[in-house]
Amino acid sequence: MEKPVRLSFIAAISGVALLVFLIGLAIFPILPRSNWRNQSVRETGYTETVSFRNATLGWAGGNPRPVMWVFRPENISWPRAVPGGLLRAKILEIFDGLDWRAAVKQPEPAPAAEFRAKEKLFTLQIFREPLSTEVLPTPYGAAVVQVGSVPRRRYASGEFIYPAQEKKSVEYEVAVGEGYGLPEADEPRAVHFRRPDPKRFPRLIALSKELARGAVSDQDKVDRVNQYLKGLNATEGNVGSALGGGPHPVETFLFDTKAGHCELFSTAAALLLREMGIATRIAAGFRVLLPDEAKVLTIRTAHAHAWAEAYTPRRGWFPLDPTPRLTAGVVWPEFLSATYDRISAYWHRYILGFEPDWPSAKEAAKAALPRLAQAFGVFLLILVALNARPAWRKLTRRPAPREVLSQLQPKTPPGPLLARYEELRFGAREPSLAEVRSFARELKESLAKAP
Repeated sequence: MEKPVRLSFIAAISGVALLVFLIGLAIFPILPRSNWRNQSVRETGYTETVSFRNATLGWAGGNPRPVMWVFRPENISWPRAVPGGLLRAKILEIFDGLDWRAAVKQPEPAPAAEFRAKEKLFTLQIFREPLSTEVLPTPYGAAVVQVGSVPRRRYASGEFIYPAQEKKSVEYEVAVGEGYGLPEADEPRAVHFRRPDPKRFPRLIALSKELARGAVSDQDKVDRVNQYLKGLNATEGNVGSALGGGPHPVETFLFDTKAGHCELFSTAAALLLREMGIATRIAAGFRVLLPDEAKVLTIRTAHAHAWAEAYTPRRGWFPLDPTPRLTAGVVWPEFLSATYDRISAYWHRYILGFEPDWPSAKEAAKAALPRLAQAFGVFLLILVALNARPAWRKLTRRPAPREVLSQLQPKTPPGPLLARYEELRFGAREPSLAEVRSFARELKESLAKAP
């Protein structure tokens, strides 16, 4: 038997829904923009050190967590916006057989006059999650980086530094010029020519001499090294340690396993070319497979990468990335992946905002308390109003059964209709909803016909 839904039930459900809505309305503009992280830097696959001290290298595996989003202009393709899919961050120049590290802790900024683009600039917008670096990753060709209204100077090695913001999300714009290389003032120094130790790398030195034999130019040497390394296999995981008396992991990679990570490929390229007398260094950043039509480029933890940079008098510094791309596992349809990435990017850009001065969660909660109090007060008023009508009806005197019959008799003919009303209203059996509705229609028609 159907029963009518009680007004009190509707009021309770509506009240709960309204309370949830008001609380969300009060805190949504504040709490999502708060900084819930502790003061430690967020873990990512990106690192500014390349070390062969441990058996397991510190680069990302297949972690798909996004760390950056890049937006391009409508008229600029991804190959033009991010050449080679490389986003350059930290430069490592000194290699001691165990570790790569930067030559100086804080390089001097290059003169502003050297930042004139050779061709017209276009602008990329980049949103970056917290990384363990003060460097803002940029594509090759970046001429100017601006954070908010503050332009960031580029250092002589081509790095853009944003001090004291490495623990926060940051939004920045990058002016990119096609044909715009690294700063001309960034000439090679003695550290870039430092040859590998013959005791650690005897087979590597022999291979370098073999590859250089008959080369007609520095560019020819670079091409030979690149071609040789591209014949090896890319892999992830344990590559051994440089500590102890065994072969160096780079030599094991080149001559035994012939498979390794980007750290091994980039280090091998740099050392082979240094033995040939060509200046090299290591770049740490990200490498991503460029999409065809997507408007947003998502950079993930798994895209952390290292590659070499070589110097020739004709070209200056240029990237040398011999690491083959790993074969992808499960591949989503491109339109699904692009749609998801775009939604994720716009969520961070327009909802969360990536403001560098986000309040802490404690501060945000404190700021939200007045709104929560107001929302709770409104909820109580509405709840009182919803329950006032049933309470008023209970307090109001209702006519007795005989009074109701006496009111209806002058307007309706006596007989079955009144008998049916008396049965439905005062009978022992509870009527169904259909019976009540049917009687209401008959009563309405009867009253309409009454004089």
